[in-house]
Amino acid sequence: MHFLKKQLDLSKAVSSSGAYFARSLITQYMHDAIWVQKPHNMFPILDELNDYVKREAQNGNDVILYGYSAGTFVTYQYLFHKLPYINLEKLFEILEPDADLLNFVKANPRKDTCISALSYDYAGVGNVSSAGHMILNQDKKQLMQNYLKMDEMTELACAPEDKVKGIVNFACPLVLFYSDISDSNYELNFYNKLMIKYIMENGIFMLTINFREDPLGFPTSRNMTAKEIEERVGLDIENPTGVIYDNSGVWSKRMFALAHTSYWTARKTFSNAIVKSFVNGYKFQYDEKYQKKILRRNSKKSELGTDIEE
Repeated sequence: MHFLKKQLDLSKAVSSSGAYFARSLITQYMHDAIWVQKPHNMFPILDELNDYVKREAQNGNDVILYGYSAGTFVTYQYLFHKLPYINLEKLFEILEPDADLLNFVKANPRKDTCISALSYDYAGVGNVSSAGHMILNQDKKQLMQNYLKMDEMTELACAPEDKVKGIVNFACPLVLFYSDISDSNYELNFYNKLMIKYIMENGIFMLTINFREDPLGFPTSRNMTAKEIEERVGLDIENPTGVIYDNSGVWSKRMFALAHTSYWTARKTFSNAIVKSFVNGYKFQYDEKYQKKILRRNSKKSELGTDIEE
């Protein structure tokens, strides 16, 4: 960032004031988002964050993660890489290894694991390619040896069970940088669906809060009932209790140019929005009366062509 600021200062001498102001805003808002996306920057952050979560778990504490702006990439990747939503036997069945290897896995069951544990210490069971494909270790003997250590790797690399209670993402540009997670041809989207199933079955909440004036606060998706989520991911979700909810219509009463950094100065509005989003998210997904109320309200919105805040 220091190098970037020096280059920005150099450009001040040759830029118009308007261009310099726009470039300064882009630098302020986008640098961290671009930097943290790079795997060699992201993965150490995820491991450090997981160490913190594990320490809190050892002290008997539950954890809620807050992700601001580029921090929403970290919270999303943390859930994706660290939650133990992968059943190893089912994973090997999907990847279709040879019969000997599949029989070996079935004869030696291991507890559910996470993506990070599969490639732990660069000598694991498999890895994710840059194209989004899960690739098994091509050394069959080493793969089988590492597979027998998977419970140990899970303990080291994955989030502790039942300690991550939820995340609150705000000022969220996630879909701007991770639009491929909705691409049905992108293989990692399958694991994303497994993650959502885990979130819903384990009572985890995943809230997105954006001020409507915030130009970098992108809605993550339309809100869906628990049943609609099950249909969308195409997997059976047993006894869902989790909450996935987007509230990108919060009035902050700030200028658009300042809204992205105003979540702290508008802290009362922001904190109220978190509580309201959790309550409304739970009702939206599980309360049929509330669902019908929202459908009527949305229908009225369409007729009037106006916004009606929940």
